[in-house]
Amino acid sequence: FDEPYDFMFFEDLITLKRELGRARLGKMSTVKQAEIARKEQMGVTRRNVRLLSFDAPKRLRIPHPDYRYYNKAQPGLFYVPPRFVIFWKDDGDAVKTFKKNGSWYLHGVGGAPFFEREGMTWRLVSSRIDMRYLPSGYILDSGAPCAFLRDGVERDELWFILGWCASPQATMLMKSVLNHTMNIQSKDIERLPYPWWVTASDKREAIGMVKCIVEDAQRGLTVQPRELDALFGLYDFNRKRIAQVA
Repeated sequence: FDEPYDFMFFEDLITLKRELGRARLGKMSTVKQAEIARKEQMGVTRRNVRLLSFDAPKRLRIPHPDYRYYNKAQPGLFYVPPRFVIFWKDDGDAVKTFKKNGSWYLHGVGGAPFFEREGMTWRLVSSRIDMRYLPSGYILDSGAPCAFLRDGVERDELWFILGWCASPQATMLMKSVLNHTMNIQSKDIERLPYPWWVTASDKREAIGMVKCIVEDAQRGLTVQPRELDALFGLYDFNRKRIAQVA
């Protein structure tokens, strides 16, 4: 990948004008304004970061100690090769500093405790649940919500739930019952029913199939429609299946 910038830290002078520009709706209490005005008079600074353009972009290769894969929204089921990287030297010091010093709606980096964890991810704005596997090591973006197993839950549940959420039935429930908009937020995925009607033998088969599909996709192989039909058939909801489980 090409890196066009270098990142330089510096001490940025705090000014009332700049702080008002960062505030929500440009409003701030008189007490807060007075406090910032005193800091300005005293010459107080804040650690900040600026971008410096290289004369020519640096050509770098991933994996790289200063960069991580960046999980932005992408179409595709089960697995999509990474297309983005993010500068993450010193645990993302430059990114976090930039966000901290931005406008009020940028402050902080959300979801940091879940960074670099294995899980599932999908597009926030989509007409279907494009559920795909999220390998460990990624930094997360707000446009691609994620889900992770709770501590103590067997890892096979990841594959089972991934297969269910990728199925047309899950999308049908999402779009016709739970959320009629184009947004699919984490709280919407949480409201999907767990496929308790799937028999133990079918569940084992579904887990094995999803594992194989993800592994094949990671090797660059395309999943065949007949494979998907067979997999999604294991999640079918019908009275006969409910009776078997009961």
